[in-house]
Parts: sequence; C-alpha cells; structure tokens
Amino acid sequence: MNPRILGIIRSLGIPLGEYSDDGKFVKSDDGYKLPSDVSSLPDHEISGLLSNHSEWACFLSSREAEYEVRLIGLKRDLQNLEDYLMTSATQPTLRDKKAHIRCSEDYLALEQEVDVTEGVLKIIKSAIDNENRRYASLSRQITVRGQDVDRIGRMNNASYGPKFGKSVRR
Repeated sequence: MNPRILGIIRSLGIPLGEYSDDGKFVKSDDGYKLPSDVSSLPDHEISGLLSNHSEWACFLSSREAEYEVRLIGLKRDLQNLEDYLMTSATQPTLRDKKAHIRCSEDYLALEQEVDVTEGVLKIIKSAIDNENRRYASLSRQITVRGQDVDRIGRMNNASYGPKFGKSVRR
C-alpha cells in the first residue's frame, strides 16, 4: 500500500491491517471492535458504545466529505492541466500529444495525488460502513432488551392474563 495513504489513514485513527513485504496479510489492528458478547453488557455500557460508534462514524463522515471535495478539485485540476498541455503540445498527431501529456511530470504528480485521495476515500468509506454495522448491532441489542421488558410487562398485566369462564355477548 502507498505509504502516503497509510500515513493519512493512521493519522485519522483508522485501524489498518499489517502486511508482509510480499503482500501477505500478517495481522489486524482491531481498534474499534465490539466486545465478543454484547448481550451480557449492562445497559449503560451498551449505550456508551452506541454513542462512541455513532460519534466515530460522524467524524469519519466529515473526513469523507473533505476528501471528496479534494478529489473533485484534483480531478478538475488534472483535466485543466491535460487541456493546457494538449493545446501547447507541438507533436504532430493526437496519439503523440497524449503520450507527451502522460509523461509530463506535473501530470504524473497530479495523477498520483488523485490516486492517493481515491485510496484514502475508499478506506474511509469502508471504516464508515463498519461503524454503521457496529451501530446497527448495538441498536438491535437495545431493541431486544426493550422488547423483553415489554413482554414481561404484558405477562404481569392482569388485563392480558388468562380468561376464566365464558364470555357472553349480548
């Protein structure tokens, strides 16, 4: 992976996997993983986890928007540079002009910036998706607990209890 992408992602606090020099997966930094048994956690801990994962997803969404805006600007700059180089190129054929543009140091540097920004965006989007799944899991746990309380309340309510005798309609 590009070292610049790694640096940016780590500076944002997003956990990443580690890979060997030949590209094999070595280990993962599970930074924001949920506990293995969420159902045994007390209500206040689940509520705290829900809040933390929600805030983390919000933070990441803000960074995603910033990088999307950056990507739009970089792509516009790249297109403008390509147009400028195309009009100022002295090569006789279109193919030669395009080849000249693709070899331009300015063009290559800007293209690399676009690639880095796209890579960062992809990882941020993945982290947001993971946080949304964690949030949904915690939310389901809270819903299940609420349903259990409602079920117990209904069982203890006399109006929902068993009926004895015949009901007569008049």
